Amino acid sequence: MRVRDLLARKLINAFQLNLWGEDGQQFAPLGDAEGALIVVDKHRPWFPDGRAPSLFDTRVIIEGKDSVSILLQDDLYEIKST
Repeated sequence: MRVRDLLARKLINAFQLNLWGEDGQQFAPLGDAEGALIVVDKHRPWFPDGRAPSLFDTRVIIEGKDSVSILLQDDLYEIKST
């Protein structure tokens, strides 16, 4: 199943983001030239050095028309718009 079909689709719908570039089974860039979120499959090696992705406590604020907040990965990630 493609990354876009899961988490990326949820973010696209909640924050009116665009899929930027190509979507794939393990990689989905969201946003535009002024700002982007990169959603990757947890098993995809990171480019260019092949390291495994890691989870880090992350808070992201997006400028938007609506006030939306999403908590992901047992509240490890918070993405909200103001």
